[in-house]
Amino acid sequence: NNLQGSTSRTLWPGASLNLNWNTKWGYNQNTTITTDGDGIVTQGDVLSTFSRSRSYLSLPDWFIFSAFDNDIEGVVDEYARRKSELPVPQLPANPTGADSITYGQALVAYNKQITSILSETFEQQLEALNWLPGNLGKYLPRVNWQFTWNGLEKLPFFTGWLSSASLRHTYTGKFTYNYRATPDGEVPETQTVTRGFSPLAQLNVTGKDEVFGGSATGSISYNTTTDFVLVTAARSEISKEVKNEATLQLNYRKRGFSFPLFGLKLQNEIEFQTNFSYSRNNRKRFNLTDFKPEGNNNGSTKISFRPSIRYSISNAVDGLAFISYDATIPDEEGSREISRSTTKVGIEIRLRISGGR
Repeated sequence: NNLQGSTSRTLWPGASLNLNWNTKWGYNQNTTITTDGDGIVTQGDVLSTFSRSRSYLSLPDWFIFSAFDNDIEGVVDEYARRKSELPVPQLPANPTGADSITYGQALVAYNKQITSILSETFEQQLEALNWLPGNLGKYLPRVNWQFTWNGLEKLPFFTGWLSSASLRHTYTGKFTYNYRATPDGEVPETQTVTRGFSPLAQLNVTGKDEVFGGSATGSISYNTTTDFVLVTAARSEISKEVKNEATLQLNYRKRGFSFPLFGLKLQNEIEFQTNFSYSRNNRKRFNLTDFKPEGNNNGSTKISFRPSIRYSISNAVDGLAFISYDATIPDEEGSREISRSTTKVGIEIRLRISGGR
């Protein structure tokens, strides 16, 4: 099942803001059935699993957003505080059989309580502006948004050399909760929070042909996303993966220019293209029973750079030359990657020959 809602509004000429919400829920049931040699059917265990997800608002640990404390430390601190308020079951010094039974029942109830506390804390502490009460807060989706500003070429700085320019910013957040249904109630299994700005900012520009003497385009963007994963039943570990990426794309094409060669007037076309990306992935695992802020690190940085030039003469000869550089740099704090780099240089020439009689 899926419910979605959205609305958009023009903020000023060329600028618009789109707001969207969504919530989903699902149910799955597996039943084990066995048949013996006489064809008698026996129904076995029934496993019922549920999932719910919703758009989610969680803010990164930057600048003024740090006040919301939507990070691992906030989850750990709140979980420890709420857990410390629970009375821990104690077995008497010389327990009787009845004492052992009572203690076992109390221990089961205690473990169920702290599992529930961890599950609630994970969902609530990673969320900004979490003021809705009870089940309303669990199911009501939070806002995601996209901001687009077209017509930047009209600004004084751009008007002399750009024919079009636009800026885009998008936030997407999602919370997912999976659990099993048992006679004793729901048992949390896994929970995930995904939040990200994809892009945080992206600028697309197109130059004026009369200024650049050809077609010139460019795009620069920066994306950042964070994934939190909690295996609730284990009550021991939360993982956090941060992905940051910056990309730059530049393209210039000039066509239709000519120059004489051996008495022939040849039509030419030339194109320059550059693609650059810088990305950093960092995944950390945090132990809830022995929390260390630095976590168990696994991260790396990847760099990719590919400039190329293509030249065409009268649609008869095409030439392409490029350089491609890729590098992986593991984090000093810990990584499963190995340090490596690859450089490729290529030249490609194509001839088109046609004739007749």
